[in-house]
Amino acid sequence: MLKLKQVEAVGKRLDYLHIMKGESLKSYADLNLEIAELKSKIFDYSDVEFSGKISKLEEIIFALEQNAAKTISPYDIVRLSRSPQRIRLSDILMNVFDSYQEFGGVDGFESDPAVIVAKAFVSRKVDDKLFRHPVMVIGHEKGRGAEDYSQAGSATPEGNKKVIEAGMIAAREGIPIYLFGNTPGAMHFEDKAPGASQQISDNLAFLAKVRTPVIVVNYGEGGSGGFEALGLGDYRIMLSHAWYSVISPESAAAIEFKTASPNRDQVEYCAKQLHITSKDNLDFGVVDHIINEPALGARAEDFDFFKLLKYEIIKATDMVVLNSKPKYFRSLRKYQLHQGAFEDTDGSFHLDINWQLTNHEKKRLLRLRSNKYRNLAAEYYQDDRSRWKKFTATLDGIQLSADYYIDNFLRHHYRILKMFEEGRGESLAVWKLLGQKTRSLLKNYGFMSNEKRRRNKLLSAPESIVLFEPNSSYVSPLAKKQLSVTCPNNSSAEHFDLWVPDLYRDNAGVCHHCGYHFPVEYQWYLNHVIDKASIKEFNQDIRAINPVGYEGLDERLEKARKLTGKNSSVMTFEASVQGIGLVVAMCIKDFIGGTIGAAESEKIVRAFDLAKIKKKPMLFYSHFCGGIRIFEGSVGLTAMPKCTMAAAEYMEAGGLYMVVFDHDSYAGPVASFLSCTPYKFGIKSSNIGFAGRKVIQGSTKFSISPDYHSVERALERRQILECWDRRDFRKNLANCCQTMGGSSLYYRK
Repeated sequence: MLKLKQVEAVGKRLDYLHIMKGESLKSYADLNLEIAELKSKIFDYSDVEFSGKISKLEEIIFALEQNAAKTISPYDIVRLSRSPQRIRLSDILMNVFDSYQEFGGVDGFESDPAVIVAKAFVSRKVDDKLFRHPVMVIGHEKGRGAEDYSQAGSATPEGNKKVIEAGMIAAREGIPIYLFGNTPGAMHFEDKAPGASQQISDNLAFLAKVRTPVIVVNYGEGGSGGFEALGLGDYRIMLSHAWYSVISPESAAAIEFKTASPNRDQVEYCAKQLHITSKDNLDFGVVDHIINEPALGARAEDFDFFKLLKYEIIKATDMVVLNSKPKYFRSLRKYQLHQGAFEDTDGSFHLDINWQLTNHEKKRLLRLRSNKYRNLAAEYYQDDRSRWKKFTATLDGIQLSADYYIDNFLRHHYRILKMFEEGRGESLAVWKLLGQKTRSLLKNYGFMSNEKRRRNKLLSAPESIVLFEPNSSYVSPLAKKQLSVTCPNNSSAEHFDLWVPDLYRDNAGVCHHCGYHFPVEYQWYLNHVIDKASIKEFNQDIRAINPVGYEGLDERLEKARKLTGKNSSVMTFEASVQGIGLVVAMCIKDFIGGTIGAAESEKIVRAFDLAKIKKKPMLFYSHFCGGIRIFEGSVGLTAMPKCTMAAAEYMEAGGLYMVVFDHDSYAGPVASFLSCTPYKFGIKSSNIGFAGRKVIQGSTKFSISPDYHSVERALERRQILECWDRRDFRKNLANCCQTMGGSSLYYRK
């Protein structure tokens, strides 16, 4: 039996090597035959003969492994991460943690087997004492056997929802959360997994504000939004043979080379261009630490690696907890760490750290988490402002911040006075009633300031006031084409062709027969929705660059700048709608398809900051959003947690965040900051989805209906609240500003 196990172990090592090298491993067939022959005649050899043959095979395979490790390519890492022999989450639970209890059903009753949740204990030995820490473990799991490993580990919304459910338990008990990610991407077929993008957004918003330490470990594949659903934390670790990027190399090659079946060379090219390796991501500042694996990646029998992984996650948790402690405590502990009391050569610890946090420490933990993601990709955009403009902008920011904190103090002071007033008891109820009646009489007889009277009227009768008319003099360039078009809904003799000048000049691009909305340029909205001459653009000097050196991106960016006159695909500005001021972020289709990268995410975060300080509503108008810019790799992917964090903080401060989808909006933004608010609307005839039609059909092999991404289907899936007619955009937006949101907005004081 022992001999058989030895032969099988050698065979596994050879198969594992073949996964990476493929056809280039010319000796694979010969070695495979030798192993098969040895296995069939295992009892015909003496112990000495068997030992000699197995040792020779082990030496040959060891030499091949060492040689392969020297020439490993980015795509080799992708292939190794999908190997059926690579470590699973169940291996980590058994070898890193002392004991664990899995949550959820087993034997086919699990809501989504791609995501495992377990309450576990991790221990450290200090001197002769054993300290056990309770933790919550949540992570992706892949099967072993005949499954298609390029798709295994793709979580459904039910699986991703476990993050919130288990995270709430961990926060209530005050224990750390360990997130283990290994997925090529989330399940993006809405008919099979409805609400996928919304659930990822909910996960990001929850992890941004959960009041307990969160440690993220990428132990395999880190594919786009599917990984981000478990990827936001205080400390992010990546194994040396894992990969992390905005898109898989295969999907990137399909888009880049416009083919449904890219060849090996094309996939290799994209894997290299995307800079998906752990070292690349550490250099970009996307992850905080790398754990080195064995030569060709960690497998279930690599027990020394599990010991190292245990040590590293404990150390990471200690660091997060220490940074949340008071300053004097942190200084003492950091001195001890610097003196070497923290670690030893064998991975043991010389001190124990309590992972329980006080309320004050939890608040500091959230501030540090916010700063961490606020500074992600901060070096990967270009600010073209002069030094004087930067200096004056800093002064303006200081003034705005001072106004914000003073206003918060006054509002807090008012709440204290109100609390004392309400606490006087029932003996003052009569006097309060008399006071209310007196004030009512004063209002009726006009003893009220004009400002308060105007404000009450504005909030009580929003549709009766229009302070500014839109700039109706603007005419779409499309109206200059002297031709007719056929409406896509033309199915009857009464549905005549439409004369283009009349369609765009008089009817806002809307078919007067059926209401179908033809696309119009974003300038139309600037002139027909926003109050005349109220637009004040800011941060227009932030320029998108090529952070990962993707070949050809510099030329595309220059072409987009010349075409649009903009430095990025997002325009941020202050404006007013029917007299109500708001902050707006708008995607521009002609700038590389309205894709979001590091520069755009910085502009979006600054827009949220400005809206929070000025207490204005925040509108994100997705005129056309093509997703995260894949040419920026994981640097572009940071837009998902970064912008979602900013949106969550803005809404937590009492802000009104509204999103309006138009034309086409897809991918990462829809699965993060464009879905983290309840106030989402769609313009008629627009399309909203987690993944585009070609991506879904290419990955799932299912054909989808023509209206699969339609705004009406999005309304059925409760992805949006309402469908708007383009001609009612201005009126509906003003109505939302007046009826939705909390009392902290500037016009509701």
